[in-house]
Amino acid sequence: MSRPLFTSGTARGGTNLRAQILSVNKDVCLASDPYLPLFRELSYAILQKTADSQIMEEFETNPYLSDYYFSPTKLKMMKFIQEANLDVKFDQDSWPKLLETMTKRSSLASANLIPFLDLLPSSSFLGVFKNALKVIENAYREEECKWIGFNDNWAIEFFAPLARAFPDARFMIHLRDPRGAIEGA
Repeated sequence: MSRPLFTSGTARGGTNLRAQILSVNKDVCLASDPYLPLFRELSYAILQKTADSQIMEEFETNPYLSDYYFSPTKLKMMKFIQEANLDVKFDQDSWPKLLETMTKRSSLASANLIPFLDLLPSSSFLGVFKNALKVIENAYREEECKWIGFNDNWAIEFFAPLARAFPDARFMIHLRDPRGAIEGA
């Protein structure tokens, strides 16, 4: 039986290379950056439940996942996300646009998932993320994977809800070597 593996980090920090290195192991099936639009939808669903107009206004003006540390409102947003669980209703009406966005995103580094993305919808995000692992399993069908998962950058704040939903999962956070940033300056 496969176990979930979730990894994250920052863009241009070597996360895709790490995912490719891990996937060389026949026991690991790890997709690179396929589900970021799904995390955005989840954050919207979680934050809507707060009924906090200031949080929703902040989210609407900056709908992309970002750093939270420079705003008290964004810190509240991060806390709500980290304290949430995945048993949040998935808006079926958002699926056609989400599928289009996810297909474009997956085409960058995980095109093998695209034929299976229609398996994602469920009544809750818990079901959607269970299906997300099944999508990867289907895409790597020929392989016997002991670890199935994905890397999505800028999704670290979702590790706590994912850990509650998948208690047998493992998590990796890829920190960029600051020397790489200095060299490019």
